Amino acid sequence: MAVALHFRHSWDSMNARQGLHREVDAGPGAGGQCGEICWAEPVATLGDFEVAIRLAADTDEEALRLFESRARWKMDRNLGRIDALLSPEEATRDQSPAEQFALSRLRESALIGSAATVGHKLRQLATRLLVDELVLITWTHDPAAQFQSYELLA
Repeated sequence: MAVALHFRHSWDSMNARQGLHREVDAGPGAGGQCGEICWAEPVATLGDFEVAIRLAADTDEEALRLFESRARWKMDRNLGRIDALLSPEEATRDQSPAEQFALSRLRESALIGSAATVGHKLRQLATRLLVDELVLITWTHDPAAQFQSYELLA
């Protein structure tokens, strides 16, 4: 039996629920009696698309530049403006002190950087939350950069 956990709100809500998947019994799959692929033990999968941003690039600096698109989209969404992702160059604008604070918190929670940086953070996350696998989504303006991020994280 695989168990997928999907959280949308915050790291705190995810931390509060981290033990949920370990309470699930292996079920009939433990004896091979279910009619589908079964595991001897529960497999915990953590999938999220709002909790954190995952973006890998060749360097930490390039990842931070690419992150500007997603950060702007998220900041605008919080103000009720939902539109397409802008390029990193188009995403830069003046921000209020409140927006600057929100952006700094977003950067702190984002898993962005080189493949080594993001890989290390993802392994720490999986260990802390006791999950067997992570499902990742990368948001970028440029599909080639998105594909490269997946390649670097594979």
